[in-house]
Formats: sequence, structure tokens, C-alpha cells
Amino acid sequence: MRLLQRWLVLAGLSLMMSACSSMATTEKAAIPSDVQPLLVVIKDSRGEQKRHAIPGPGYQPTMAYQNDPALARLTEKIARHYQLTVFQQWPIRSLRLHCFLIAPPQAETLKQLENDPDVLWVQPFNEYSVQSSKKYPQYDEIKRYFDHSHQDVTDVSVAVIDTGLDREHPALQGSELSYFDFVGERSDMPSHQEKHGLAVTGLMAAQPAKPTNNQSGAVAGLVTGLIYQADFYHLRGCWQVSDGGGRCNTLTLALALDKAAELQPDILNLSLTGPEDRVLTELSQHLQQQGTLIISAYDEHRSAQQRFPTPGNGVLYISGVSTDLSELSRQHPNVITAPRSALSLAPDQGYDVISGHSIATPHISAVAARVMSLHPELNRNQVVEKIRRWSGRYFSEQEPPDKTLTHKRYSDEK
Repeated sequence: MRLLQRWLVLAGLSLMMSACSSMATTEKAAIPSDVQPLLVVIKDSRGEQKRHAIPGPGYQPTMAYQNDPALARLTEKIARHYQLTVFQQWPIRSLRLHCFLIAPPQAETLKQLENDPDVLWVQPFNEYSVQSSKKYPQYDEIKRYFDHSHQDVTDVSVAVIDTGLDREHPALQGSELSYFDFVGERSDMPSHQEKHGLAVTGLMAAQPAKPTNNQSGAVAGLVTGLIYQADFYHLRGCWQVSDGGGRCNTLTLALALDKAAELQPDILNLSLTGPEDRVLTELSQHLQQQGTLIISAYDEHRSAQQRFPTPGNGVLYISGVSTDLSELSRQHPNVITAPRSALSLAPDQGYDVISGHSIATPHISAVAARVMSLHPELNRNQVVEKIRRWSGRYFSEQEPPDKTLTHKRYSDEK
């Protein structure tokens, strides 16, 4: 009897290891370059006990959420039934969903898959890009934005989804910055060598220069973050490509947005654009329902309902323009204009000028953080209205309506 019991235990362990091994294979399978995969979304039907990692009958506390064999078995069941090739799979905790990537099947099979009771929907697997420009302006065009009066920003958290950043950059030492990587080995470039994410977060989070041992006063730093006192979450959901730009996809952005939903930041900075994507839209709407204000780069190449993030009460689009007041903000009240260029942090302990919608976006994220810190009694919609009313003159030479948020500027004589 004891030998039989021992054999049954070993057999059970073998089956469990086989299930986990099978899932690991699909999670790491490479997507051929000539394949445009589809994303299949199914409902995570596990109970509250497992979803929230509460120990109890049938729960294995040592098993990670994404390695639960129940989800692998359901994915495998669907794949086997329709003879699908599965590349990767992952859970979306905040939405209680599970996703997996497949090679596109024949049209009739796809139609049957979409009507399967276990499948919520099937969608394209999209790609996104960060919005920066290689055409840097002259220093004189942007120098008046460099000197800022820095009011304290307290009890405000800002999440940034972008390419990686160098956490060891001297200007970030002492900042309240948490880092999460959802790209990993998808990129050949080390995250600390990527430029875009460092520039975006650095513009907000760079710490002011501190006194050194051999000087009595503070060293004049090149960049001091607009809201360096805030709490920052940097989520690497994009990666730098060979031409210097940044790319993301449905998978990496979904993982980053899901983590953002867990962190519940006050502000989410998205210096990127791309096509409308149902699973990403569901995640962004979930964040808005939690109270997060999403500040996104403006995509002039797509209509409102064809871009990510889609319009909503908790979404602001930011356009980088060289003029202070533009026809754009008059014609499109949901688009706010801001400086398109700034000096910010660069890899190898450096500094560089970056230009584009991407750098305009953290300018307004900083404005929103200041409004929230100075006026904690305002709800999100009131914060948005305050930014809308104020933004038209925010970077103009006129006096802004709220003097507590004034930025000092360089003059020609300075």
C-alpha cells in the first residue's frame, strides 16, 4: 500500500511538472519574422481564492500566478481543438483575463475560434512607437524652458511607460524611483543604454545638484526635474531600436499597464502612440476608473477612435509645438500644447536635448502633479479642467492665471 501511495505521489508530481514544462515552452516560443500573430483573450475563471493567492485546498503557494496549470490547460485545450500554434501566454490580473498569441489560422477556423464560448475576443497584435524627433532645435529656441521654480510636490505618484533607463545616472540618485522591466530579452540593447525613457522620466525626476566636499555651495546642475519630489514608477514597456526610436507591442504594454493598475498611480505618462487595441483600451479604462489621469502623446495621424489610448474623461493628449498658442488647441480642446523640446538626462551619465510630442507629454504630467499637490481637494475632472483653462498661456510670456504654478523664464538680457 505504501509503495502504491508513493507511486501515485510521484506520478502526480510528474504530471504537474509536465504541465508547467509545456506552458514554459509556449511562453518562450519565438515569433517568426514573417508571421503577424493574433491575440486571443479568454476569461480567467479561477476563483477569488487562487486569484488573490490565498492558501487553501487545491492551492499551491509556491507556484507563480502566471504558471498556474489551470490556465495552461485551458489554453492548450483551445489550441488543440483548433490546431493552433501558440507562441506566448500571460495573465492580465487587473482584468481577470488571460491572453495568448497564435499564428493566424484559416478564415473558417478563426470564425469558429471567435465564437468559442471560452474565448472573449480575438484581436490584432499591434505595435507602437515613442514620439520623439531627431531634428533638435537650436539651444536658443528652448533655453527659456530650462530654469524652473520648483515648488514642493508631495503625495503624488507618477508612472511612466517607456523604454528603459539608467537607474545609476547621478541625477537620479536620491529620487523615489521604482523600476519594472517588461521587455527583458526582447531587446538586444541593455536597458541602461536606452535614451528615450531616461529623457522622459529624467525631465520630471532628476534631483537638484547637492553640495560637494570641495565646494561650499551647490554645484550648478544641468537639469533639475520639474517635480523631482514626486514618487515615480518607471515601467519598461518599450525598447530602443537600431535607428534610435522606441518600439512597443500589445504584450509589453499590456504587462506594463497591468502593473500600473496594481500600483494605482495618480498620473500615467505615455509618451507613445499607436492603433486602438481592445485589451489595452480595457486596461486604460480600468486605470481611469481607479482614478489615474492618463497623459498621452498626441497622434495626429489617427482619428480619435482609432488611436491608443482612446478618448475619455481621464485622458489628455499632448502636442509638442514650437509656438505658445496654436490653432491646434483652439480646434481640438482635448489636445493640450506644451514645449516640444528640452534638455534632459542621457545614458553614460550624460545630458542631451530631446524633441517631439514625447517630451511635451512629461511637461503636462508635471503640471498635473503640481495641481494635484497644491489642490488635493480637486477631483480628477476638476484637475483636468484647471489644466485646460491654464494650458493656453502656460508657456507663454503672459502671466498665468495661477501664480502658484508660475515658471521663471530666461529673458533675452539674462
